[in-house]
Amino acid sequence: MKFIALEILQDNPPEGHVDQAYRDNFFSNTSFATAEIESLEPQPCDTFDFFGNSLKEEVARYQNDHRSIGNVVVNNGVVDITMTPSRVSVVGSDNHGHINGAEPEVAAVFGEDASIYYVDSLQMASTSKLHIKGGDVALVIGGEFSMGGGGAGLVIDPDSSLMVFVEGQVKLNSNVKMPTTNTLSATGKPTFSIFSSYESNSVGIDINASNRVVANVYAPFTQVSVNSGGSLFGSVKARKVTVVGGAKVVYDELLANAFDENSGEPSPEWCSFDDLSPLTVASPVGNLSLPNSQAEFNGKDSVPDITVTQGDLERFSGANAANDNIQGGIPDGVFSRGESAEKFHAFIRMLKDNADNVLGDISKVKDPFGEKGNGKEEITYITGDVDKNNISGAGILVIDGNYNAGGNPSFDGLIIVLGNYSQKGGGGRDLNGALLVAPYNVNDLKFTEANIEFSGGGSNDFNYDEAALRTAFNLLDDEEQASWGGVVMPHPRLVMAS
Repeated sequence: MKFIALEILQDNPPEGHVDQAYRDNFFSNTSFATAEIESLEPQPCDTFDFFGNSLKEEVARYQNDHRSIGNVVVNNGVVDITMTPSRVSVVGSDNHGHINGAEPEVAAVFGEDASIYYVDSLQMASTSKLHIKGGDVALVIGGEFSMGGGGAGLVIDPDSSLMVFVEGQVKLNSNVKMPTTNTLSATGKPTFSIFSSYESNSVGIDINASNRVVANVYAPFTQVSVNSGGSLFGSVKARKVTVVGGAKVVYDELLANAFDENSGEPSPEWCSFDDLSPLTVASPVGNLSLPNSQAEFNGKDSVPDITVTQGDLERFSGANAANDNIQGGIPDGVFSRGESAEKFHAFIRMLKDNADNVLGDISKVKDPFGEKGNGKEEITYITGDVDKNNISGAGILVIDGNYNAGGNPSFDGLIIVLGNYSQKGGGGRDLNGALLVAPYNVNDLKFTEANIEFSGGGSNDFNYDEAALRTAFNLLDDEEQASWGGVVMPHPRLVMAS
């Protein structure tokens, strides 16, 4: 960026270019020149400090100091390649075991020793899977990094992370599916980071995936493209960023100090409502009857369709209404089977204290409980059972009792049921957001059994809706947000290098 000094001089007499009515304000003998404006030095594209090195210097250091494994091409014959801090193994149709010569080397990354693998290129196609487990792995790629096809793609365990330094182009296609991956690992490190030294005016990193991709992208010399309806959760800094075709980038503020050695405590597993499934059951399940009609649960490839405790997974596994996309095991944090409900109880108490409406008998209360749009969403707390058809509203609805209703319910946001849930019939309107069923005993603060029953016909759908959940989460004050998971809701953010 550079400022240009201007010089303004009298050119023509006022009669030639100024209307008669304005000539009195024109000083015909004026000659004015601006002072020379000091030019600013162009700002560097690569602003990241790799403990004294630039990005290109850091990549060159790895290449000079470490031996390459060579080109790694994963094709139809290999269905699973696993990287740990100590070894690389493969499982395929005709081979399995440890890859010879694929031992990592230990070197400093961000001031800490890390296991580093150096390859000339990494190309994964067809039904392959790259699985990172057992800790933190650094991967240096001298050429192209591509993941394509329709397999399981990239899987990073909660206690692990992958840091990629790449010189060539990066292509992440439709098999990169990370529906439940957090931006930070259980140890507080960024789960998946890409540092690209590729230099070109064209696209250097192409995220072409209609899925939720979690990544932190640093590409100061090239263009990053997020397209084809993909959702990138994390951060982006690039020479140019394009987001097209229904795609989006959601910035997680937890990453602001993620590369700092004093980044603080690890992130809790659940830090906002957008991690909830359309149906999430935090309590053990008693009686269970799932829809046998057209109704369905739809996580929209962003979250599991249904999330239940690990002990109840098999009971839900045949739920056609969930397309078998069911997660067993509530993440550690506010919920988990066998854990006390103390933290959840504190959150519920704050919701009640700060609710827009606290209601008892709602049989004569006319809903909706909040309205979608224009800031009309509300927090409504009902202190008792609900036996009322056609419930509707938007925001957060807490039912401190049993829900035993039907008709055509419709809600945008989060419904929390602290008792049994029974839906009778209904159709034509949907829940867009999440339904959380989590009864607990207020005396010993333990999660108690929940009965989940759907009966009769009907076509009510339960749809994941990130926007509705974000709106609901933003109804909370700072204390309530911290009580839920310790952070505020991520805000969309794009950062472009100069």
